[in-house]
Amino acid sequence: FAVAVSDESILQAQSECATEEGVLLCPEGAATVAALRQELTTGRIKPTERVVLFNCATGLKYDMPSDHQEINLMEEVDYNVIRQS
Repeated sequence: FAVAVSDESILQAQSECATEEGVLLCPEGAATVAALRQELTTGRIKPTERVVLFNCATGLKYDMPSDHQEINLMEEVDYNVIRQS
């Protein structure tokens, strides 16, 4: 079957997979994650079913999402925060 997902859900899936799993998905790969989440919500796919998702390209082919976080080089690093992440 085929489903449509929003651009926002694709970007969210891409960001979450990068942050939580360390995997840089291409947009079409992230669309499969977004579609899976959507269909789990609708009940079309059951949580007990086995699913295979394909990421057929690399996220390196696309512009990286902008992240304007800054690091204060004069501030001491709190390693406990890093360990908890």
